[in-house]
Amino acid sequence: MYTRTHTWLPGLLAGLGVAAAAHGQGASGLDGAISIKSQEAVVDVPIQKVSYQVKWMAKPIAIDGDKADWTASGAKPIRLAGDKHATWFTGAYGGEKDFAANVWLGRDFDNFYLGVELEDDKLPAPNRIEVAFTDANVPLIVGWQDVGMRAKPDDLHAVFIVNPDDSVGIHWAHLQNRMDRKVVQDSYGSEAERRAILEQDGPKSAASYKIFTKAVRKVEDGKSTSFVEIAIPWKSLLPHDPVKGHPIKMNIGVYDRDGEDLHQINGALAWLPGLVGTYSGAHFPTLTFEPPTGRAGVDAFAQVPSFHYLKREIKADVSLLNPGAETKGKLQLLAAPGKEAPLAEVEIKVPSGLSAASLGVPSEQVGKKQLELMGRLVLDGGKSVDFPVFAPRSNNEITIQTVAEIEATVQKLERNAASLSNLYARVEAAGLDTVYPKAYLTLLQMFVGRCKGDFAAGDSDRVLRNTAHLDTVYRKAAAYMNAILKDPAKQLSVPPAFDPEKLKIRDGYWHDGKRPVFLWGPCTFWYMLGDTPKVAALGFNSVCPEVRSGEKEIETTRAHMEFWRENGVHVNAAISVPDLGLTGADVRASKLLQEHPELKNNDPNNFLSFVVQHPIVRQKIDEAFAKNIPFWKQFKGVNSYWLWNEPWYVNYSELTRVDFIAAMKRKYKDVAALNARWKSDYKTFEDIQLIKWPDPKNYAPWYDFQQFRDDILVDFFGYLNKTSKKYNRKMPTHTKFMAASLHSFNMERLQDLYDIAGHDGSAGDRDILFLDFIRSVYPEKPLSNTEVHIGYGGKTSVDNQVWRLAFHGLADGNWWCWTANHNFSDSVGNAESMDALAFSGLDLQRLMVPHMHALVTKAKPIATLFPDVVERRSDVKMVRMRFEIATAQYMLGIQPFYATEKRIAEGELRKHKVLFAGESAYVKDATYQKVLEFVKKGGTLIVTKGGFATNEYGDPRDASELVQPEGGEPYGDGARVYALGKGTVVCIDEIANLDDPVLDGGTCMRGSPTMENDARRRVYHRVLAKFIADNAIDADVRLAPSPAAKEDPDAMAGIDWRAVEIDGKYTLCAIPYAKEPPYAVKLETVRPVAKIVDLITGKEVPAKQFKIHPGPNLYQIELAK
Repeated sequence: MYTRTHTWLPGLLAGLGVAAAAHGQGASGLDGAISIKSQEAVVDVPIQKVSYQVKWMAKPIAIDGDKADWTASGAKPIRLAGDKHATWFTGAYGGEKDFAANVWLGRDFDNFYLGVELEDDKLPAPNRIEVAFTDANVPLIVGWQDVGMRAKPDDLHAVFIVNPDDSVGIHWAHLQNRMDRKVVQDSYGSEAERRAILEQDGPKSAASYKIFTKAVRKVEDGKSTSFVEIAIPWKSLLPHDPVKGHPIKMNIGVYDRDGEDLHQINGALAWLPGLVGTYSGAHFPTLTFEPPTGRAGVDAFAQVPSFHYLKREIKADVSLLNPGAETKGKLQLLAAPGKEAPLAEVEIKVPSGLSAASLGVPSEQVGKKQLELMGRLVLDGGKSVDFPVFAPRSNNEITIQTVAEIEATVQKLERNAASLSNLYARVEAAGLDTVYPKAYLTLLQMFVGRCKGDFAAGDSDRVLRNTAHLDTVYRKAAAYMNAILKDPAKQLSVPPAFDPEKLKIRDGYWHDGKRPVFLWGPCTFWYMLGDTPKVAALGFNSVCPEVRSGEKEIETTRAHMEFWRENGVHVNAAISVPDLGLTGADVRASKLLQEHPELKNNDPNNFLSFVVQHPIVRQKIDEAFAKNIPFWKQFKGVNSYWLWNEPWYVNYSELTRVDFIAAMKRKYKDVAALNARWKSDYKTFEDIQLIKWPDPKNYAPWYDFQQFRDDILVDFFGYLNKTSKKYNRKMPTHTKFMAASLHSFNMERLQDLYDIAGHDGSAGDRDILFLDFIRSVYPEKPLSNTEVHIGYGGKTSVDNQVWRLAFHGLADGNWWCWTANHNFSDSVGNAESMDALAFSGLDLQRLMVPHMHALVTKAKPIATLFPDVVERRSDVKMVRMRFEIATAQYMLGIQPFYATEKRIAEGELRKHKVLFAGESAYVKDATYQKVLEFVKKGGTLIVTKGGFATNEYGDPRDASELVQPEGGEPYGDGARVYALGKGTVVCIDEIANLDDPVLDGGTCMRGSPTMENDARRRVYHRVLAKFIADNAIDADVRLAPSPAAKEDPDAMAGIDWRAVEIDGKYTLCAIPYAKEPPYAVKLETVRPVAKIVDLITGKEVPAKQFKIHPGPNLYQIELAK
């Protein structure tokens, strides 16, 4: 175990600052010139007073990819070139000859125009442009903010992607909060369409104001010049008003990528900091606007602040610019196209120059449920000006609801709740199982109050969505209760509530003495203490509660904790270290860090802002645990402590360098040995500098640094566990490691420290890989996630997430979170979310034994090689593991089993017959020898061409004995098979051993596969499918493509399924997680089907009507004898 003591010397502290500056960690807070390193570093980056006047375009810019309009306009470009505009992520910026950009800006009263010319010396051509707008007076946001909270409500951040065919797509990194996110229109059109709009007679339809783009690329002698034109309508920039012409802030960034794979160099240019890296609108340049010229008549721009109205005024704000003498007239608000009587009308004066007016109408008086608004200024003398009234919705419509309509839906909900209450009383009186009936009733009752609250707050859209869904729930609940009153055999019975004190860990689950239980429930907050009974009534059996320990509240806390125990609810308790739990502004306010500057982590980091190996860290942990753990020990029913939240660690302090030197002395003994391994020329160990980024041509220094980093992390997290056991040796512990940690840290070593395998994440592909990895390495440890991040996308989506987590071994989940703040977590205020969270949990509690438990603990027929993780080098490898290697197995009904190098060294392969090594670069010589031995003794290896070609340092290895370059017999398309000793090798020649390019850290977070990922996944699927068929693996009951989709390699993609035999019958689970219906899937069985039961509903399904539905599917299939 890594331990150390420190003597703090003045020279060491002085060296701390020197080293920090030398490694780019100076007070500027910047990586390069324009990338702000972290949220904490924002205040260290000076705000530059840069102002630019945007040219008035007397003639609209044609979005045709021709610079001629810009040249004719006289607009001067902004030049982005040179070090002051650059940050390079990998490699080095080569200056203006490497990559440069010219940016033209212009505007009229319809559009904001951008022309961007990109000059690049190497292919591929640049393809990414980012633009963001914010208010001119935006304040500097200090300290750490949660995801998405650094952007202000009306900020617009757009990412334009130029595709290989020169088409342009948009990703909205941040859309104004006022915009209707359900109806976002990226819409583009042709320049011909745009010209027709510009030249049409009469008022323009506001919905016709689109974003127009055009990209033109020229490539010559390996160099590219790209010109991209963009017209953003002011409608998309609301609330900014072009007629007022007030200043706004805006920034632009452009990205370069030279070369491919291991040799890729990439970086960015930007006008100023605040867009690349950490977002900070306060750092943007300020745009002013050249006054318009050559205008005749009155110009108008009008907008309403909302797209939805309930019992409030629809108020339009109108800006007017009159180049002539003062006049007067009538200002009207109308329903487009303006053929009906005005909705509102006011008499106004229109002075010379800029003026403003407003008018409105009560929503109850409009008499329509939806409409598009327009304005009309009727001037004295009869001349009129028509203009759109923009609403923050792409189709420009506003929707209106009446009070009577909303009141009727709430009253119906109240009647349904009362009716269901009567039915529940009958169920209870009959002595029937009340778990499901009580959950149905509670769901309706809790939303009566919530709908009234939403109604009062003006959120009528939410009221209608919730009441519509709850009407469906009522019908389902009433039908179920009536059915079980007639026939009690139709009851869906959940196992009896357990005593939390008696839960014990076994085979990766908590057992209640008789069976494993599925634990599921919310993270709860003290401010919603009154909702505690609802949590239990909805059937949740696990919580991660916020409680108070103050003298005035301790008795309430005791009652609260006793309620959980009495109602059979397992509790996960959070252990905190206030002095070290530092994020954001707290870091700057920390007395501890002020008193001990050597303790500060010099690298931007939100979660571990201190040097983990510092002795004071140990002291503060011990002090906090000594206080915190006795507090929790007084409550019965607490079954685990989670000791740290979402750790992420990168540090380059002088202390880290000193410790790294000590570690290298222990490893190499002599500096000459280190130089030989590192290809370096250090005179002494003390000359060693920290390695901040891997060199693909020489991985040894980076590899050693990562191993050292793992050592100090294991020491730190191990100390947390030891200290917890010091104060309560019996309590199981865990740390909430993020799923993304799998691509960076040695999770095998870190999870080995604890009784429970901790997780913090969602049910996305990163998380499922994490769960499968943990189930492979530590099947005896329960997987616990005390902060399940649910994507609240409707009932089916939430159902799928709960089920897929359980399907891959989650034992205990606390979803985030029970809160009334819809923007923070759309759970308690969303009927679909609560329906799915509660009833998926109940269904899984009911079906855990024998079905889900058997599916998860089933023997895995294929072992998959999982090479040691090295941060940055493994980023792309993990993406391939998720989207290629894992997905191919999900499609075939296999839960991946990951064989790590450590486990292989300990003899893991003796337990398996086949090893799938789709990723085999950078494995140790010992691993290679074990695999070679495995095959020679009779095992089967499935490997890619050129596999096992490098060791952990990247040194080449002759692996031709195992991965033979030629020979053997064809094994379907693109593969061949040959004998080796007593075993067999299937070599996939269609996929060569892949490099692991070192890109920026965001690569590992990619949320969807590339075309290359999909292409390789198809090959893996084809080879694995043949192997499974040839070896009759899980052949009795399977899912397969339907006859119509037999030749479609993607027919099963996005469906996660598995089958297991239980007592002579078969349980089959299928979850379509990334595929839209209908599903081209059929059931294949070795014998005719005798009976199919839908285990979720309890109903029998005719064999000919079997199909996979959206959401979770769980069937029991009985075959004929």
